[in-house]
Amino acid sequence: MKKFLTSLLVVSIIIGSIGIYNNRIQVSAKSVEDEVINFTVNSTTIKKQDVHTTHEATYKSSYFAGNSTLYNNDLAILSTQMSLAASSTATTFHRYGEALKLAYVSNKKIDFNETRNGYLAKAYKDLGFANDVYYKYDKSLNDTSDTVAHGIASKKIIVEGNEYTLVNVTVRGSAYGGEWASNYKITNENGVAGAYDAGREVFKHICEYVEKYKLGKNTKFWICGLSRGASAANTAASFVDRMCRDKKFKFTTDNVYVYGIATPNYANESYEEDVKFNDPLYDNIYSIVYENDISAMTAPQKWGNGRYGQVVTLPTIYISGKNIDKIEKGKKISEKEVSKKQLELAIKISKEYNEILYRLYPEKYEEMKDKIFRGFAVNKDFSKVLDSGFRILGESNAEYKELWQGIATDIIPFCISRAKKYDTDTNAWVKYNSFKEYLVDKYGEDILNKAIIEGVYSQDEETKNKTKVNNLYNKGVIKEENRDRLLQLVDLYYGVRIAMVNYNMDGDFIKLVTKRVFSELWELIKYSYPIGDATDCTRTHDGEFYLAYLRNFDLMVGDNY
Repeated sequence: MKKFLTSLLVVSIIIGSIGIYNNRIQVSAKSVEDEVINFTVNSTTIKKQDVHTTHEATYKSSYFAGNSTLYNNDLAILSTQMSLAASSTATTFHRYGEALKLAYVSNKKIDFNETRNGYLAKAYKDLGFANDVYYKYDKSLNDTSDTVAHGIASKKIIVEGNEYTLVNVTVRGSAYGGEWASNYKITNENGVAGAYDAGREVFKHICEYVEKYKLGKNTKFWICGLSRGASAANTAASFVDRMCRDKKFKFTTDNVYVYGIATPNYANESYEEDVKFNDPLYDNIYSIVYENDISAMTAPQKWGNGRYGQVVTLPTIYISGKNIDKIEKGKKISEKEVSKKQLELAIKISKEYNEILYRLYPEKYEEMKDKIFRGFAVNKDFSKVLDSGFRILGESNAEYKELWQGIATDIIPFCISRAKKYDTDTNAWVKYNSFKEYLVDKYGEDILNKAIIEGVYSQDEETKNKTKVNNLYNKGVIKEENRDRLLQLVDLYYGVRIAMVNYNMDGDFIKLVTKRVFSELWELIKYSYPIGDATDCTRTHDGEFYLAYLRNFDLMVGDNY
């Protein structure tokens, strides 16, 4: 680890010495004590990434007073909003394969149509930040490398009578395209998770920024990110803390404020020498995680994965789909199922969530404003299904890498969006009909022929299994949502077999492994999927949901649950 830190510092010094800019923080306005800025955050919605939305935000310089190890819910809210602003702009999202120019605070007008980082640049401009630099936003969204887009900017602030340079680092965690593939590299060629390597790159850029602007002891760092971006921010911040401990940075961890929203477990204590996630050194690093956010549970903790620092857990609120329907119809439900406080909080969060998503779309807002957030229909017991799924995939990072990692990088992009191409006539994405179609389009017809020759794929067998699923539904054995998921499972089953052939695995081995996985998942989905209307499980990872939750719930303030 020391060699890694030292080499980065040397690189930073070299880059700083050849910088063509004046190495002084540019101040856009006179610093003031207790500065308050109300501004509008622009972002791309998590669920529909070509839809633009806005939400009101408040910045206060007083958020950066006191020790960074003390949780600040207001700063958590603002960090969530900045993280949402780090998304690719909605108007550029369909321009997947294009390299685009960047927006900067110095631009007279920031164009959301032409720049992917426009939302973040505008947020920096509204907050009075300058010296902004951006990484990877100009790249095609087809890029699947173990990197992550992020911005760094700075401003002068006065806190408790002292002037500081406040540096913000915000990491993109939504509308980021091909970076999805890196999320499922639990172990890459460098022996770490792809998102962890992305965090190390963010840290490298922080080192360059510190050296370029000669940042000393009167420096405060504010690092934030959402989802994958939160994981990268978590990793980068851990290296910053170690640099502070080793006095390679002149500022201290007391002045490093870190908030990750919906942070997955992409770090591992085995990656660095003498590193423990719960070391008090990292107490300034917060991960805010909804208790039933399935996506934030990856990679599995039982494989030694985790997060640096402290975790703030937002408690699960469970309201069955049936009860949600009753509430929306004005009917009462039993307090035994949902307490009065939980229901009141759920309604507040839902109203806030709907306003965030639909405030720019009046007709849609009128339709949705009184709807209950469907993510509340997911029972936290659904995590047992997830645990079973990981058990099937292996018992360690190494086993997962050997068998499934390459295939996962094919499966996940397909499962997330099924996006084939963007139709400019209809302004909509054309979807693949099946995983098999996706693989054939990606690798060519030969991959299907090879699978047939190896005896791992048969069209007749696939049709037979799909008929079996439909018969179970027609006989009333399974519900409609279970039928749909089982049909998807059949599709994935044969697609995975084809993909495994592409990775040159033996035909008999493919049949043995996939039959075991298929049979176990079949039973899980057939009988367990109704637990908590689990088809809505991905909703609880929405950044907008976290924002709505934090705005209405602060763990540090009494009994508000």
